[in-house]
Amino acid sequence: MRVEVCDDGGGGWTETTRSTSLDSDEPAGGWGLMLVGALADEWGVDCGVERTCVWFQLN
Repeated sequence: MRVEVCDDGGGGWTETTRSTSLDSDEPAGGWGLMLVGALADEWGVDCGVERTCVWFQLN
């Protein structure tokens, strides 16, 4: 099974970090790709000029 999540953004990855700690002053988040990386057989990001897709595959 392959799953893709796409948006109309241009792939503007930022250096902003999100915290997975409940006791942090940083914005919460960061679990999504960590879970995908742990569970998926393959995953990746396809960045275009007008569209970005994150995908994962479960065999």
